[in-house]
Amino acid sequence: MQKHKQIKQNMLVMNIKDLIELVETKQLQYREPNQYRVRLFKKYIENNIEGNIYIPPLIVNSSIQSSLLNDPVLTVIDGSVRIKAICQLRQLVKEKLSSEEVEEIWIGEKIRDFIDEGYVSIQSFEGLSTDTVNQLYIDFNTKGKKVALSKLISYDSRSEINRITNDVLEQNENLQRAGVEMEKRAVIKPVNENLLSLSQLRKLIAVFIKEDLLIKIPKGPIDSNLTKDEHVELVTRWFDSLFKLEDPYTIGMYNKNILSSFPLLHALAYYAIKDTSQMTFSEKMNEIETRMSALSIIDFSTTNPIWSTFNSRKSVKDDFTILENSQKNIQNLATWLETQSRKGVNFM
Repeated sequence: MQKHKQIKQNMLVMNIKDLIELVETKQLQYREPNQYRVRLFKKYIENNIEGNIYIPPLIVNSSIQSSLLNDPVLTVIDGSVRIKAICQLRQLVKEKLSSEEVEEIWIGEKIRDFIDEGYVSIQSFEGLSTDTVNQLYIDFNTKGKKVALSKLISYDSRSEINRITNDVLEQNENLQRAGVEMEKRAVIKPVNENLLSLSQLRKLIAVFIKEDLLIKIPKGPIDSNLTKDEHVELVTRWFDSLFKLEDPYTIGMYNKNILSSFPLLHALAYYAIKDTSQMTFSEKMNEIETRMSALSIIDFSTTNPIWSTFNSRKSVKDDFTILENSQKNIQNLATWLETQSRKGVNFM
C-alpha cells in the first residue's frame, strides 16, 4: 500500500446514461463479476423500479493513460456488479417493451426513465498504484458481511405493503411451509416447488388492500379503512382457507395441483375480496372464509381439462396446462370461480 503520501480523492455524481457511455468507450474498466450477483442486482432494480432504488457509491481510481485526448481512465475498485447490471439494463428495456403484457411494458418504460434520469455517486481516488488498487479490491470484496439483496427487499420497511408482506410471511407458518421464493421475481414450474415468489406475494397483498384486480403494485400511502394489522389478519385468513384446499407441503408441486399457478392465485385473491368494500372487517373475514370454502368441490389437479378452456398453453416437457398471466385471463378465472362457488354453496 502507498504510504507517507497524501492521497487525492473526491466525490462526484454521474448520470447513469453517462456511466454506461464510459464503459462502452473503455474509459471505465472493471473486473468481470459473478453473473449470478449481476442478475440479483438487476432484479433488485426491476422489483423496486416503482419506488426508491439505493445504489451504494462506486469506488474508482483515476489515472491518466496515454491517449490523444489525454482522458482519464477509471479503474473500478468496488462496484463491478452494479456497473455490469446497469449496463445490461438497456437490453432488459428492449425485452420488456416488446412484451405483450401491459405490466411488463410499464416496467420497461420505468427502467428506461431510470437510465435517462437516474444518478450514481462515485468516490474517486487519483493516481493509486496498481498494487494498491488490487489490495483495495480484495479488502472491499472479502472483508465484512454483505447483506443479501433479497433481505433488503423483503425487510424494507419504507413501504406499507412491504410491512404487511413481512408480517404475513413471518406470522404464517403454513405459508413458510408452502415456500416463498426470495431471489426470483417469478417461480418457474414445475422445477421450483415454492408456492410463489416474494414479488408475487406483494402483488396478492395489494389485491386485498385495494380490493381490485391490480396489475401494478401501488406506491405511497395506502388509502384504506382497515389498519395494517387488520390487513395482515385478512390475508392470513385467506391463506388459511387456501391451505384447506391443498396441503401447504404439496401446494407448490405443479405435478399435483394447479393452485401454484400464479394467474389462478391472483384470480383466487380477487374472487375472495371483490365487492367487499362496504363490509366491516369482521364481515370481510367471514366472507373470505365462506367464499373459499365453497370452492372445495373444484378439482384443482393439473390434469383437469377445464384449465385448457382458459387462455393457456401446454408445457414442452410435461403435459401440464400453463395458464396465461394476463389481466383478461385472470378476470375470466375469477368469474368462473364465482360461478363454481354458487354450485359449492348449493352442494354444502
